[in-house]
Amino acid sequence: MLTVREIEASHDTSVMVSNSAGKFHSELFPYVDMCFCRGDESHHHDLALVQSPDPSTQSRAQPFDMFGNRVGVNHLAISYPDREAWLAKLAEIQAKEVRVVFRVNHGMTHSCYVGDPDGNGVELLYDLPRRSGSATSTPSSATSSWSRASGSSRTTPTTRCSRE
Repeated sequence: MLTVREIEASHDTSVMVSNSAGKFHSELFPYVDMCFCRGDESHHHDLALVQSPDPSTQSRAQPFDMFGNRVGVNHLAISYPDREAWLAKLAEIQAKEVRVVFRVNHGMTHSCYVGDPDGNGVELLYDLPRRSGSATSTPSSATSSWSRASGSSRTTPTTRCSRE
């Protein structure tokens, strides 16, 4: 569960990167705004959002940076059931011009990273099929879309989200 400044904006972003399981008002917590999001409809939710009771007390949000200088949760992951569902979600977020931080083939997953309005990172992924006879899902020659920033010792990812 993530506490967010503006549940409507966060919900809109979450719906863009997942399939909304809907908003929720609990009988136990009738004054708390919550919503649930999922990548696979067989799950109740992968991510829950709850409205901060007083967002004005929160520090200003910094954009998500995978390798930024902040402590805490780096990103959450929403898993899609198959390549087709994942590609359909990528096409949807591209059409809505969601800022993609980077995209990578980790060898065992294809992943696309985005940020929400509060600077939380969200990874959209699907697991690559395991190779026959393999104990792991990591291909022997995993590739990724990473590059070295000009004049920097820091490795930075590319910022495209293509239909790989």
